[in-house]
Amino acid sequence: MALAAILTLNQAVEAQQIRELEVVITPSLQEDGELPYSGVPLTWDNFKGAPDNSCDFIAMTYSGIKMKYEYKSRNGRAQAKVLLCPYMDITQSWYKKEGHNDPTLAHEQRHFDITAIVARQFADELKTRQFTVETFQKEMTILHKKYIDKLAKMQAEYDKETDHGIKTEIQAAWDKKLAEAVRKAMAES
Repeated sequence: MALAAILTLNQAVEAQQIRELEVVITPSLQEDGELPYSGVPLTWDNFKGAPDNSCDFIAMTYSGIKMKYEYKSRNGRAQAKVLLCPYMDITQSWYKKEGHNDPTLAHEQRHFDITAIVARQFADELKTRQFTVETFQKEMTILHKKYIDKLAKMQAEYDKETDHGIKTEIQAAWDKKLAEAVRKAMAES
């Protein structure tokens, strides 16, 4: 009889809806060799990786979105906290000597801005979702992948449309669009 009661209690906890969800964009997940997004403009000192001479590009920004979460049930109430950290891996990001100029740095800055914008979109979606304790881990994994894929797609679209910053008029349009989007994203952080 006691085992059946425990199983029923565990099933009730698993089906329990998460009533409180806190989503925080934070630099606290930063590790050595990483630069969390803060809105401070990049400098060439942030590019410490060795240039890939087999690559046609003159610079490369390696960035991503880290995620950490926890959830618990206390007094019959499920709570969760999700931490997101848009970051740049400075040990992998690089530039070639011919790319050491302001337009190239500005183009690379926009790659990092895109990372912050997509992290904000991820946070915003999390705040609108309903989760249960039972499915929380799986859903977080699926959503994280969704936004990592979205980030990769937006980065590729940016490079394709601007031809890696070569098409200056299109680059200027992206600069304007991304500057506004990052302003909004930072205001909500």
